[in-house]
Amino acid sequence: MARALCGGVASFGTDEYRWMTVNAPATGWVNPSWARAGGSRPEPWHWEYVGS
Repeated sequence: MARALCGGVASFGTDEYRWMTVNAPATGWVNPSWARAGGSRPEPWHWEYVGS
Protein backbone atom coordinates (compact mmCIF):
# COMPACT_ATOMS: atom_id res chain seq x y z
CA MET A 1 0.00 0.00 0.00
CA ALA A 2 1.29 3.50 -0.79
CA ARG A 3 0.15 6.97 0.20
CA ALA A 4 0.97 10.42 -1.14
CA LEU A 5 1.32 12.85 1.74
CA CYS A 6 0.98 16.61 1.58
CA GLY A 7 1.92 19.56 3.74
CA GLY A 8 5.49 19.79 4.99
CA VAL A 9 6.15 16.10 4.26
CA ALA A 10 5.89 16.84 0.54
CA SER A 11 9.29 18.61 0.52
CA PHE A 12 12.74 17.30 1.35
CA GLY A 13 14.50 19.03 4.23
CA THR A 14 11.43 20.14 6.18
CA ASP A 15 10.91 19.35 9.86
CA GLU A 16 7.92 17.21 8.89
CA TYR A 17 9.89 15.15 6.35
CA ARG A 18 12.73 14.64 8.85
CA TRP A 19 10.21 13.56 11.51
CA MET A 20 8.70 11.02 9.11
CA THR A 21 12.08 9.56 8.14
CA VAL A 22 12.93 9.02 11.82
CA ASN A 23 9.55 7.90 13.18
CA ALA A 24 7.48 6.34 10.38
CA PRO A 25 9.55 3.13 10.04
CA ALA A 26 8.55 2.15 13.60
CA THR A 27 4.98 1.80 12.34
CA GLY A 28 5.88 0.14 9.03
CA TRP A 29 6.00 3.19 6.70
CA VAL A 30 9.00 4.03 4.52
CA ASN A 31 9.95 6.52 1.84
CA PRO A 32 11.53 4.01 -0.59
CA SER A 33 15.11 4.58 -1.72
CA TRP A 34 14.05 5.48 -5.27
CA ALA A 35 11.78 8.23 -3.86
CA ARG A 36 14.39 9.77 -1.54
CA ALA A 37 16.56 12.76 -2.41
CA GLY A 38 19.12 11.50 -4.92
CA GLY A 39 16.92 8.53 -5.87
CA SER A 40 15.90 7.71 -9.43
CA ARG A 41 12.50 9.42 -8.99
CA PRO A 42 12.64 11.80 -6.01
CA GLU A 43 9.19 11.99 -4.40
CA PRO A 44 9.31 13.04 -0.74
CA TRP A 45 5.52 12.69 -0.53
CA HIS A 46 5.55 8.98 -1.53
CA TRP A 47 5.39 6.63 1.47
CA GLU A 48 4.78 2.89 1.39
CA TYR A 49 3.53 0.55 4.09
CA VAL A 50 5.91 -2.40 4.37
CA GLY A 51 4.71 -3.73 7.71
CA SER A 52 6.44 -3.75 11.06
